[in-house]
Amino acid sequence: MIFYFSGTGNSGYVAQRIAENTDETLISISDCMKRQEFTFTVDDNEPTGFVFPTYFYGVPSIVADFVEKLELKNYSEQYIYAIATYGDKCGDLHSQFGRLLSGRGFKLNGGSEVLFPDNYILLLNNLPKEEVQKEMFVEADKHIDKLINLIRDKSLPQIQSGVIKFLLTKLSYPIYMYGRRTKHFYTLDTCNGCRLCEKICPVSIITMNNGKPEWTKERCVQCLACLHRCPNKAIQHKKRTEKRGRYRNPNVKI
Repeated sequence: MIFYFSGTGNSGYVAQRIAENTDETLISISDCMKRQEFTFTVDDNEPTGFVFPTYFYGVPSIVADFVEKLELKNYSEQYIYAIATYGDKCGDLHSQFGRLLSGRGFKLNGGSEVLFPDNYILLLNNLPKEEVQKEMFVEADKHIDKLINLIRDKSLPQIQSGVIKFLLTKLSYPIYMYGRRTKHFYTLDTCNGCRLCEKICPVSIITMNNGKPEWTKERCVQCLACLHRCPNKAIQHKKRTEKRGRYRNPNVKI
């Protein structure tokens, strides 16, 4: 099994590549949360993978919420690994995720990280130019190929913590957890009411009102799927994003 969460497609692409080459089943964390499905059965020799992006050097809230309810029947220390996609650094994410798993009685055996274009454009405009993105995709594919072999052998190393990693997550992650405000999202007149944002929101907090999207809860996951994937670039955040580019992994099949 491979549990994955992806907003703009990077983690979805990694999960897809691994599943295609290991014959493992893909399971969307977003779909599980919507269906309230948290119980799964793991076979005797079956590895369990988790693939998700790095948010403020930590674990996305939806992934943490999912793990806190996850039940793996027949689990007896089968191999568990985590792959984090990132655009800057991962911080102490793997230690944080390991603690989440441990709280449910599971052990994180190994993990890795895959670099992709940084597309969190709400604060800084760090989205690389298109030619740089293409180079990053090539390097990411090379790294994923190596990860696939390690996953087959169940030999991904454990990611070690450290003072700098610890401080990055310790200081930055609370900003994410308590600052996921939705009140700053708005739409331009170019919105045509296509409802795509409503359909793809992983936590179903976008509804249509008079043909325009409304965010119905105070906080969201901040995956930015609605903003990046709007076909008319109509969804904005404060006044920072109107002139900034949009991103979606061009290779994702999910």
